[in-house]
Amino acid sequence: MNGIFEVVVHFNKFKNIDLFRQGLYTIRATIHSKKPEDDAKMLPVGEGMPYYLLNEKKVHERLSQNKKIVYPSKISDSLRAFYSKTFRVQYVDQEVDLEDACLFRFERKAKTNSDSCYLALELLFAEYNSTDYAMRKEYPPPEQFEMVSLKWLTINKFKAGHGSGFYPATFDDSHFCLLDTMLHFMLIDYQFRQLSITWKPPPGSGKNQFYELTCKTFGDS
Repeated sequence: MNGIFEVVVHFNKFKNIDLFRQGLYTIRATIHSKKPEDDAKMLPVGEGMPYYLLNEKKVHERLSQNKKIVYPSKISDSLRAFYSKTFRVQYVDQEVDLEDACLFRFERKAKTNSDSCYLALELLFAEYNSTDYAMRKEYPPPEQFEMVSLKWLTINKFKAGHGSGFYPATFDDSHFCLLDTMLHFMLIDYQFRQLSITWKPPPGSGKNQFYELTCKTFGDS
């Protein structure tokens, strides 16, 4: 039996403390039940499914005059990822109001020893300096952005069924910046999953075929 959780990821404000390079930045967020054993350059596809951007129209209208915003926030179904707005970083201590929020649907086993899941925050970058801006050069397309830093946030107390937290997330020394992040989650339903079992008769039984058994599980799925 699995628990179905609704998770809200909210990016409030981004502050550049000492980023190594000027250019375009965005944050990609995915939810995972566990962290990879090594610091992989490519994360696995997220386990939580983002499906709705909160206040998308209202926020985009309010920020439409902000020239530092390059691309709006979005959802990637293939990567199961939520992308913040893409913005241009120019100077130290620069602050950008993001006000991005996304709803995720996340499924995890109801009976598990773990009380946590993990939010991966990837800082993505594309080169775009002051000269490019002065020459009215076109912005790099989203496909040219690369991950330059990764931050893992641990979301605790899933067994309680609900919770909230504020996470002032910072990245590594070469990309030192602050991302004010808020998380909210709530258990909204349970899901019984079907389990397929393949059974092979023992040797000498005179039966050679496999048998497919499908049953509903009422414990761990």
